[in-house]
Amino acid sequence: MNEVLRTIESLRSIHGDFSEKAVSAGDLSQILGHMTRAATASGRQSYSVVVIRDRPVMHRLFGYQGSVALLFCADHNRMVDLADRLGYVFDPRTLQDYVTAHSDTVLAAQTAVIAAKSLGIDSLITNAPHRKDPDLFYDVLDLPEKFCVPVMAVILGYPLKEPDHRRGRLNGKGVVHPGKYRSLSEDELDRMIDLYDTEDPRYGMIGNWKEKGFRHYLDYLFGAWFSYPRKSTKGSQPDRGHIDSYLERAGFR
Repeated sequence: MNEVLRTIESLRSIHGDFSEKAVSAGDLSQILGHMTRAATASGRQSYSVVVIRDRPVMHRLFGYQGSVALLFCADHNRMVDLADRLGYVFDPRTLQDYVTAHSDTVLAAQTAVIAAKSLGIDSLITNAPHRKDPDLFYDVLDLPEKFCVPVMAVILGYPLKEPDHRRGRLNGKGVVHPGKYRSLSEDELDRMIDLYDTEDPRYGMIGNWKEKGFRHYLDYLFGAWFSYPRKSTKGSQPDRGHIDSYLERAGFR
């Protein structure tokens, strides 16, 4: 295994337990510089990154705080302004335009996380912006009203303590489809449900789902965390956050 693969294999999420140790300006500059090497549609880099060092602001926006937070936004404004400067009308208001920018943004965020880990800096990727009132981010960070949507935040820092486990990741049937897509059989689904129940490696977010009274980890995930109703009951789907409000506000339709 080479150094790049070792870095990827060592990735883990630190959920709020970051120390006071600061990420240096030099390391942050390297992370942001290498981040921009991520793949991007037509070379546009349709994203912007807001760098936040203020810990109380981080906590207010994301519920977590570390040495530095990077808010990744799907953002067409730079290209809109460049087109206008040259006398063109660039009007990226379709859903396809948003998906293009969203993809650019996610690729840049993951690249930043890998770059940080290569420097010994841990991270947490959070979709906290989707769960909060859009006004908060636009007002606090002066985000453009149009064509700019907060997608995710990356909190960077050094852990107070090492995590007590390393989460597993599915990497076989149901994830990788050789040649053609194939849905899992009922037996394969049952084996995957059992896999999620294993303690080592842990595939789920929590390890105490049994103590909470659930038969399987996925019962906790679907029934409690996502709050989806069972097929035998009637009920509306839970509120999935503010992403529709973001897209409407930013002019994508």
